[in-house]
Amino acid sequence: MKQQIIEVLKLAKKAIDLNDEFNGDMDARHATEIDAVYKINEVVSQLESEKSIKAGDADDYDSMNVMVSSLKHARKARYEDFLDQGFTEEEARVESHKNIEVEFFYEKGCGLFAVESEAVETNTLISPYSGSDIIADDKF
Repeated sequence: MKQQIIEVLKLAKKAIDLNDEFNGDMDARHATEIDAVYKINEVVSQLESEKSIKAGDADDYDSMNVMVSSLKHARKARYEDFLDQGFTEEEARVESHKNIEVEFFYEKGCGLFAVESEAVETNTLISPYSGSDIIADDKF
């Protein structure tokens, strides 16, 4: 994948440098620009299709409840997050001990990861492995 990204960047640079290369030959410049753009789009499409992660259907997904009270570091971070949001110390303590539902995703060639269900519903999700967007789809 790294090599493909380098190829895309080289093609983009070539398209930008065309002003110097063709010195007024607009037809040759235009043809080369179009060729470079098509190649860039082809590589980008290939990268996107290879690294897309399919999220489960809204009614069909793998999940579990995580007992945050047994996770010392996560509980402490959640507690501090609730305090930062304006919760009282007592409210933050109670909220930080509540279970969290997580949904599981699998990225081919990389592995399994979990995301809080609330975040799945409200945010764009990025794979922790590849940085790819998770594309909602009814196939998983």
